[in-house]
Amino acid sequence: MLSAYNTNSNVAWLIVACDLPLLDLTALQQLIKERDNTKLATAFATKESKLPEPLCAIWEPEALQKSEVYLNAGNGSCPRKFLINSDCKLVYPEQDKVLLNANSKEEYDVALQKIEEQLAK
Repeated sequence: MLSAYNTNSNVAWLIVACDLPLLDLTALQQLIKERDNTKLATAFATKESKLPEPLCAIWEPEALQKSEVYLNAGNGSCPRKFLINSDCKLVYPEQDKVLLNANSKEEYDVALQKIEEQLAK
């Protein structure tokens, strides 16, 4: 994220993790539509956790600048903790499943099954 910010610090960045295989265009359009550029970030969150998903979020220029300061101050490198302690807008996707992280073989298999179910419809 900071590499993107350092490339162009005057724009907001839509950050999307590569391990969200169920994230779709409808969900991304919802996030973009509900963007609040007066907040540091607009982030998806599940209804269950109510925690910001920093790697499925729109980070405003000021947020990326402040996160770099946060990181350099030794506050840790967790972008979720940064957003929890910041003024960000949470957006709840129409379907929480779009935020399914596939970080293990089991989660990958679950994601594939859900994709196959969608294709069969």
